[in-house]
Amino acid sequence: MQRLVNKAWRLREGISVVGRDDNNYIFHFNNSNDHRFMLLNGPWSIDGALLIFELWQPNIQLRFYTINNTLIWEQLWGLPLEYQQPKFVHRIAQSIREVSLVDWDSVIPRNIRLIRVRVWINPNYPFLASYMAKRDDGVLTWIEFIYEQIYKVCKRWGIIGHFTLHCPHSNSEIKRMINDQMEGIQRWLECVTGYDLQEFLFTNNLRAFYNR
Repeated sequence: MQRLVNKAWRLREGISVVGRDDNNYIFHFNNSNDHRFMLLNGPWSIDGALLIFELWQPNIQLRFYTINNTLIWEQLWGLPLEYQQPKFVHRIAQSIREVSLVDWDSVIPRNIRLIRVRVWINPNYPFLASYMAKRDDGVLTWIEFIYEQIYKVCKRWGIIGHFTLHCPHSNSEIKRMINDQMEGIQRWLECVTGYDLQEFLFTNNLRAFYNR
């Protein structure tokens, strides 16, 4: 792992692999700026495998530790220009998950095709591919979600960490995961939500790059 890390990242003062337990690794950063950069811009990939950084918490037993919530950069495509303002973007993204940051800079010209938000997601569940938002004229508009820095995307179910050919999940497992997500959104919004099985739930466009 140390060799792969040294090859993959060119940090200011390097990073040390302290050790591991199963698929959980402990890293030590020699520079606080390097540490902050890796936390803010993940998830990452090492030799094709997904790597998510989390801050160390006391009393963690690594062999039993699982990541059920992590930050990721999400791009919102399809927003009308009038809605490309931080408060509106935050409201739309916040309606289905917790938002950490809206990437906004009031400069002209700027990229009006998309706007970026840093959101909390469960990396073990299918990624939400779109959302129907109501405009102020009453018209419903599809907003597409595209995610940065994700690897090995299962295009059947929209889950990261493996390819479609090696997907270990059954239809019933995916249905349970989607229902869990819908129930979580309902609790978050305190309203009724749903999804249309006649529509595509996932797309081939889940993965994006910042320089797109």
